[in-house]
Amino acid sequence: NLGHTPDEIAARVDMPKNLWDDWLCHGYYGTMSHNVRAVYQRYLGWYDGHPSSLHPYEATEAGTRYVEFMGGMERLLEQAQVSFDQGDYRWVAQVLRHAVFVDSSNQQARDLQAAAFEQLAYQAESGVWRDVYLSGAQELRQGTLDLPVVRRPPADVTSGLSIQQIFDYLAVKIDGPAADALGSLNINWNLPDVDQTVRVTLSNGTLHAVPGLGHDCPEATVTCSRTQLERIISTGTGLADLVDEGQATIDGDQSRVLALWATFTEFPIFFNIIEP
Repeated sequence: NLGHTPDEIAARVDMPKNLWDDWLCHGYYGTMSHNVRAVYQRYLGWYDGHPSSLHPYEATEAGTRYVEFMGGMERLLEQAQVSFDQGDYRWVAQVLRHAVFVDSSNQQARDLQAAAFEQLAYQAESGVWRDVYLSGAQELRQGTLDLPVVRRPPADVTSGLSIQQIFDYLAVKIDGPAADALGSLNINWNLPDVDQTVRVTLSNGTLHAVPGLGHDCPEATVTCSRTQLERIISTGTGLADLVDEGQATIDGDQSRVLALWATFTEFPIFFNIIEP
C-alpha cells in the first residue's frame, strides 16, 4: 500500500479507462472506493497506520472537542452553511456529524446535514450509497422507524432452525454484563417432544449450549417442548409465562433461571445511524 491509508487508497484507485467506458463496470451496487477499503481491511485490518488512530476518542467525546475547536456550535453551523451553498456537500455531511453527536436536538444542524445527505444521494451512482444517504436524511428529519413486530424471527423461520441454532440465537440475545452478575449457572434443558436434552452453561456472561449432553449435577432443569421454545423466540413470550401456563417446568434454582431470562434483549431492526 506504499504507506497510504485506506481513505487515500480509495481516493487514488480507479478503473482503467477501457473498463470504465463499459457501463457494465460502473458501481451501481458496490463502488470502487468502497471496495478497496474492504480489501485493505481484509489484509491489514482496521488500523490505517497513523498513531492517532490507535486510541481515539469515541464519537461523542471527539465531537464535543471538535465543536469547541471550531468556535462553538453557532460558528460551526455558519461555516457549514457556507460550504453547503458552495456545493461542498461531502464536507458539510462530515463536519455536521460532530454537531449532531454533540447535540442531537439541534434542529438546524439536523436539517442542514439532512439536506447535504439528500444532495449526495442525488449524485450517487451506487443504489446502496443512495439508500444510505436517504436513510440518514430520513432519520435526521423523522427519527428512526419502530416496527416491533419484526424484531423477532417468524414462526416459519424458527421451525427450520436446528436446536443448536435456537440456543445460539438465545446466546446472542444475552446482555453480557447483566448475565455476568449472575455468576455461573448449569442448566439441563429437556425437549421431550424431540427426545433431546441440551446442556446449557452460563459462564462469564456468555451462554453455551451442547445438544445431546447434560450436566451431571445441574443447578436447574427446564422442561418444555421444542414447539414452546420456538414460540418463545417468535412471539417474545417469556419463560415465566410458559411456567404459569403449565407449558414449561423449572426444577431447581428457578429464580436464577428466570433472572437469566430477564437478561435477554430485543434486536431493533432499525437503529440509529446518525445519532450516538
